[in-house]
Amino acid sequence: MAVSGLHLSVVCGGLLTLLTRLRVSVRRRSVITLIAAALMAAVAGFTPSICRAAITYTILLAAQMLFVKSDALNSLGAASLILLLFNPLSAVSLSFQLSFAATLGILLFAPGLYRRLDRFLPRTPLLRRGFSYLSYGLCASLGSMLCTLPILVLSFGNVSLIAPVSNMFVVFPASAALVCGVLAALLSAVPFLRFLGFPFLFAAGLLARFVLNITRLLGGLPLASISFYEPYMKLCFAAVLLMLAAALIIGGKGRRTLRIGALCCVLLILSSALVVRVRFAGEVSLAVLDIQRGVCAVLTAEGKSAVIGCGKGGAAAAARYLEDRGIRTADLLLLPENNDTYAAEAASFVRQTGSRQLLAGADGKHGRALSAFRSPAALPVGV
Repeated sequence: MAVSGLHLSVVCGGLLTLLTRLRVSVRRRSVITLIAAALMAAVAGFTPSICRAAITYTILLAAQMLFVKSDALNSLGAASLILLLFNPLSAVSLSFQLSFAATLGILLFAPGLYRRLDRFLPRTPLLRRGFSYLSYGLCASLGSMLCTLPILVLSFGNVSLIAPVSNMFVVFPASAALVCGVLAALLSAVPFLRFLGFPFLFAAGLLARFVLNITRLLGGLPLASISFYEPYMKLCFAAVLLMLAAALIIGGKGRRTLRIGALCCVLLILSSALVVRVRFAGEVSLAVLDIQRGVCAVLTAEGKSAVIGCGKGGAAAAARYLEDRGIRTADLLLLPENNDTYAAEAASFVRQTGSRQLLAGADGKHGRALSAFRSPAALPVGV
């Protein structure tokens, strides 16, 4: 789990709620929560995302202590200004850009999207509460995605389409796992209370396993993500943004103009995908990857792939190359040598992406990791 501002907000929010229930005064509970936020930021290494959340939370608590109203956008702007004053080079950090862009998207778009969905929610109190949580999680994910989309396309060349849906099922279990882990750590610090931490530790493990399984399941769905690794895909994306901007400028808030603009964007994307499909039909591509040691080449054609060699660092490089091209599983993994390096990297590659067939040399020297592929439940192995 990556350290983010959400984790700090969950821990500090839980602590603030607990202190409020214990009827601690506003100033005292604010000071205690500020100390906790500073400690968590220090433990996390003062990354831009955690610092953004800590500074924003500090402004919020300072406003409560002074009994004045705080503004979320002003707090976010103040946090970015303070971080850039201390380190101007943070502006080129992807962590800084994604953290602030995602938070800005949530603040700008999530409330409006939620108000539009609210009218469709069931009226039964119990059902409404559950669907309200899911719908606001969806709106927050869509809001953050709108602002981070250009950064993701330009920096990674890959955009997850399943992220808004997966976040609805993942955010709450991940937050609960974090709370359970913190409680287990605090109880374990006291010798005679250490046994009380085991149930929380067990619950955190179950929740973490659920998060991993649901993300693996949703990530393996067709069209879970789209790649922009080719220049024409980025040009298509830029054209979509320009068309939407033109629709907003020309039509203002008129729904008809926005709908026409959205329809044109969809037609542009579909036509571009069709042109690419026809243009590269039957084309075979061979890429020799730059790895630390050994050989690793990837052969792709019409959605099928073969990985030839898997030297040191080849597993991660080949998996990333296939993912950028929208290929989830390799059809063939060919190992020219059966040494331990190739075997370990092959095992790592299969764990990351999978492989339908493994071919290895017949010299009889199989590493320990490669021998695991010869179990009856493993993938087919040929020599």
